[in-house]
This record gives sequence, structure tokens and C-alpha cells, in this order.
Amino acid sequence: MCMDEDPELEMWNIVPGHKVGQYLRNFSKKFHIDEHLRLNTKVLSAVSEDGLGGGSRWSLEVQEKGKEKETIGCDKLIVASGPSSDPRMPNLDTSSFQGPVFHSLYLGARHAELTADNIKHVTVVGGNKSAAEVVNLCASAGKKVTWLIREGGAGPGMFIQAKSGSVHNAAIAFSRWAGLTVPCLLRTHGFWYWLLHSGLFWPGLWLVGKYWEWVSHYMLKELYDQSENARKIAPDMQHLFWSTSAPSFLQESSKLFEKLNAGILIDVQRTHISKVHASSVTLDNGTHLATDALIFATGWNLTFSKFFTPQTRIELDLPIPFGTEPPVMKAYWKELDTEADKWVHKTFPFLSNPPKTYENPPDNTPYHLYRQSIPTALATSNDRSLIFLGILASPQIPTYAELSALWGIAYLENMHSPEVDKVFSDKLTMDKQTARTNSFMKWRYRRAGIIEPNVGAEVQDLCDLLCAELGVEGKRKKMLGGWKASWNEWFEPYRSLDYRGIVGEFLEVYRKREEGKNEGFVEDWGTFILV
Repeated sequence: MCMDEDPELEMWNIVPGHKVGQYLRNFSKKFHIDEHLRLNTKVLSAVSEDGLGGGSRWSLEVQEKGKEKETIGCDKLIVASGPSSDPRMPNLDTSSFQGPVFHSLYLGARHAELTADNIKHVTVVGGNKSAAEVVNLCASAGKKVTWLIREGGAGPGMFIQAKSGSVHNAAIAFSRWAGLTVPCLLRTHGFWYWLLHSGLFWPGLWLVGKYWEWVSHYMLKELYDQSENARKIAPDMQHLFWSTSAPSFLQESSKLFEKLNAGILIDVQRTHISKVHASSVTLDNGTHLATDALIFATGWNLTFSKFFTPQTRIELDLPIPFGTEPPVMKAYWKELDTEADKWVHKTFPFLSNPPKTYENPPDNTPYHLYRQSIPTALATSNDRSLIFLGILASPQIPTYAELSALWGIAYLENMHSPEVDKVFSDKLTMDKQTARTNSFMKWRYRRAGIIEPNVGAEVQDLCDLLCAELGVEGKRKKMLGGWKASWNEWFEPYRSLDYRGIVGEFLEVYRKREEGKNEGFVEDWGTFILV
């Protein structure tokens, strides 16, 4: 079901929020999801009834808003709550403030409060995309805005123009050829790896470096040089490859930089709030600032599925606070991580000497899930009762979400080929691959890859891998045949539309494999719960 089918939408144009909501409602209705939903319901705990590794049922304690707690059970548990759903607020006492004060998460529900006549001045704290959206909204409504971005830290986010000439930059980024310009964990053989990333042909590494210097200059040219305000929101590392800030597109209709450069409604300051008063704030630089509203666009806390007990999180290899790891577990992963770092540096010399950037030391160990989904301890015990989805940050969220979900269901229901299935019984092999994946993300994406799993332009290779392990064709455009299809395979952007029909293809592959063994596809799907 593709949004392309909506006649009111044009490719690469802005998609209004109400259209996204309408699409999700239609999707839910078409696939009968809504009849299984329980909204406003929080999972308080999730416990394996007979202990992990036994393939037993899960018992979940849940509570719907305004109702009593209850317990429900399931045969299969899919955790898709993501790594970051808890808004982060700075450690400030805002109880005395008399105006609107909230996290940018609630902008959609509360934006009318900021554009009301009684609001003359808004203070926005934060440096990334959500902060820019709040600033632009308020300035467009004629409000005075003070935009506060603290010194140090990760610095401001990176804004780039949505189009290069007549081509949308997302169309370039989502093309298969774009993946050749970056090191890729899943591409360590072949001509392009040897030429550009192996270090065996030294001009290749030089060419990659120069390419990204040129792209960065072209994308960012003159954007941050027009005013003092613009210079204050410039990313500390103005390099698209090495920047630890995810880029955000500026649509053609955006007037944000026009307002920034004018300096009439927007004032940017690189400082932070030290104290909040009834109708003002005191800044770290000593300034006393009167304000009518206070908005924190300060990101998210990583939540790590906290409805599991600390012991269960250890057994599942989920993130846990540093210092709480059992000694044996700590030594095990230290050895694997050290070997993985050596492998990454040898395989991708370009990553071995990155420029110095701000590194936010993590408080927790990383995820140690195979393919960012499977707890290896359960897999090797043939316990197919639990997977995690939505952990990986990706520019191709819809496509990756569909493929990883299908791959995960195949794992839960033992529908993979024997060749793929064999890996699930080998914990060391899976853990070595996981350590290499985490190491690659650490050296490729620096702070972003350390804090949470991350993938960028090489996402198409990951989609290809999932398709291969499902037994379906990954090069979707080439399937049509002919020279034009081959051209499109490399130079047209990949979209969710290209994977239409993939569920049926996978079921047909499975049917042929199982033909003669069982008449049906799956005898008993059991009870699934998705949280």
C-alpha cells in the first residue's frame, strides 16, 4: 500500500501531517490492524513464564489509561517500541514559570498556544531539526524568538537544501550508486570495494575523501555565511561524511534562513538556561531574558525496553548501565569488540583516522542483537518467542521496517532456509558479526553510532541482505529486464513501491521449499503481541 496512490500528492513534495495520519488509518483498516490495537496502554513488565530459552509463553502486565492493571499472555512477543520514545528535559525547575512550557514532542497538539495573541516572545532550547521547526513556526506567526544552543555538546544539527538543481537530494541518497561512495560493512569484496575502500589502490581513498569534501561544500555553500545568526547555527563539523549530526532537508518553501539572516524576529545565542523564573530566564552568560513561552527541543532519552527486569536485560544482551555487567559477560564482549575494531580498521582504512568530533560517552552498553533483532542466547536455545524491531536508525525507514519485519516473522516461525537457519544455532558466529556491526557503526557514525544503532547511505546493501536471506530478489528494479532496468537499478532512487508484492514472493519461496512436507504454510501461528 503506497502513498503514491494518493492523487493529491506529488513525488518528493512535502507530505502534510494530516495525509500521513490518513495513510496510517487506511493502512490499519486495510490490513485489519485496528481491531487488534489497544491504545493508551502501557506495558509494565514482560516475563518469560518458564524462563528464557525454553520457548515458553510470555506474560505481560499492562495498564490501560484510567483502568486497573491486568495480565495478558502470548506465544510470540515483538518489541517495536524503538530505542528512544522518552522526551529528554534539562535539569531545570520550571514549576514557577507562568507561560506555556513543554517539550517539542507536544508541538502538534499545543502549537496554538505559541501562536496565541498573548504570546509575544518564545524561547526555544535545542539545536536540531525539531528546534528549527519550533523557531520557524513561531517566527512565521510574528513572534520574537530567542533560539538557545548550548556551547559544547554535539553542536547544532546540519541543514541542507532539499534540491540540487531540479533533483531532490533524497533521490540521490536513495540511489544504489550513492552507496558506492561510502564504506559498507556488507560490501568487502569486488571491484568497487577494491578501488575505493580497501586501501590497496591508494588513489581510491583520496578520491573518496575529495568527493565528500566537494559534496559538503556544494550542499552547504553560502548557507551559513549570510549572517551572524546563521553562523551560530552552523554545525561544528561542516562535512557530510564525518558530521555526527543527521542532516535535515530545507524545503524550497522554507523561510527559516531568510528570517535568520534578517535578524528581526530571531536571535540565536550559544548558551543555556541556568534558572527559570515566573516570566523570564537567566542564561549561563548572565543575561536576564523576559519570555512568554519556553520550549525544549532537547531530544530523547534512550529507553531500552525497560519493562524487562535487569536480569532479563542481561540475559537478552540488551543495553545495561556500564558497571553492572557480569565480569564474564564484560570480558567476552571486550575480546570480541577489540577484534572487531582491528577488523574494521584493516578492512576500511578510511575510517581508521577520523577527525576529532564531540563524543558523548554512553551510559549503557550497546545492543548485542543479531541483525539488530535477535537475542542470540534465545536463538541458540531454539527459543523463537522474541524479536526486536525498529532499533536501527535509517534514512529508509518505511522500506527497512517492512523488510526487517518480514525477516523477523520468518525467524519467529522457522520459515528461513536451512542455510540461514544454521547460523541461528551458532552463538559465537552471530556475536562476532554483531561486534563487527557495532564497531563499524562506532567508527563510521562516531557519536551517533555509539549512542544507538545507525545506518546511512549503505542501507540499500542491508535491504539486499535481508532479501537474500528471505530468498527473494533484492535488485528489484533489474527484475523488469533490459538495459533501462539495469540503468534504473543503479541510478533511480529506491522506494517502498519497489518492494510491492514481496510478502507473496516470500510465501511462494517458502511453499516451494516445504512442498511435500506440510500442506499448509504454518500449522499454528500462536498468539502474537506487538508492543
